[in-house]
Formats: sequence, structure tokens, C-alpha cells
Amino acid sequence: MFAFTSTDNSLLRLVLLTIALLTVTSTTRALPVQLVELDARGGSQSKPAHCPSVNDIEAHIKQKSGGTLSNTVYWSHPGSMTQAHTLAKTLSGHYIYDYVSNEDIAAWGKLCTPAEQKALWARASYAFAKLSSGTAYVVTTTANSDAIWTKYEFPVLKGTGLINSVLSVDPANPKKFTQLFTKNPLGNPPLPAEP
Repeated sequence: MFAFTSTDNSLLRLVLLTIALLTVTSTTRALPVQLVELDARGGSQSKPAHCPSVNDIEAHIKQKSGGTLSNTVYWSHPGSMTQAHTLAKTLSGHYIYDYVSNEDIAAWGKLCTPAEQKALWARASYAFAKLSSGTAYVVTTTANSDAIWTKYEFPVLKGTGLINSVLSVDPANPKKFTQLFTKNPLGNPPLPAEP
């Protein structure tokens, strides 16, 4: 008969546990599991288990909105968030902050690298633009070339085929609209690369 020391017993337990795990994993197919934190407001998924992509954020917006969004409103300097929100209410339209909050961005940011954190609002804006349909509005007169509006939102709106027109609203005179884009029946420009 063999006598085992306490060190040998630990080793034996480890070997037996390893054999048992190998047997179980080789005879069953485990389903992939994605861990999510549930939103306390209603049990919805509040964040994915990884830094969210444009598609993840698009799914988040769809879950909150029910699908595509007409009369979407954007802003870029010299326009303001407040002006965009007011216009969205006036038009019975949609504004990104109705679906993506600063709290969402902060929670998702914990799952991201510093570079990915910087891109979260750009990703959210890209996703919001992908879901826009009908007429879109932007509160601005001139947008900086590095603005999210210029780099992502406007090109996505023009490229999805869901937008009939994009109108600029003068922040100094909210009743003054300028046509920026009309749907081309021959096709749309390609979508920009995702942030």
C-alpha cells in the first residue's frame, strides 16, 4: 500500500481534478457565455462585456428606441447641445442623448483602453446616424473638419440610403434652414470607416 504525504495528496487532487475537467470538456459542448451587467432601471443590458463597437452601441440604441429614428437632430459648434435638444423636442424628433447617456459612456469606458475611451462618443454618434431615417437636422453654420459631425455623422447620414435630406439650422436664427444634402436616386457615397 502507498502512503502519501500532504504534498502528495494535494498533487493527487490536482491531477484528479484536471482529469475530471478534461473529461467533462471533451464530452460536452459548452455554450459561449457573454457576461453583462443588467441595468437597474429595467433589466436591460447596460453594457457589453467588452469595449462597445459601433454595432454594440447601435443595438443599445435600437433596444431603447425600437428601431430606426426619423427627424434626428445633431449639433456642432457654434451650435449647442441645448439647441439640438430643444429642436428635437419641437420636431417630435430624436436626439442622441435620448438613447445614449453620459452614464452609459462612463460605464462602457471602464471596459475600454484609453484610446477606445476617446472614441466612444464618435462610435455612439456613428451608430445614431446609421439608425437615422427621413430628414436629419444639424444645428450649426460651419463645422470644424475634426468635428464628429464632419468626420462621421454627416458622411454616415449620406451613405446609409435612409436619409432623404439633411438640413442645417442656424444657431443664431433657428427658423433659418439650409439644405445640405438630398438623397441621390442613383446611389449613395460609401460609409466612412468606423471610429
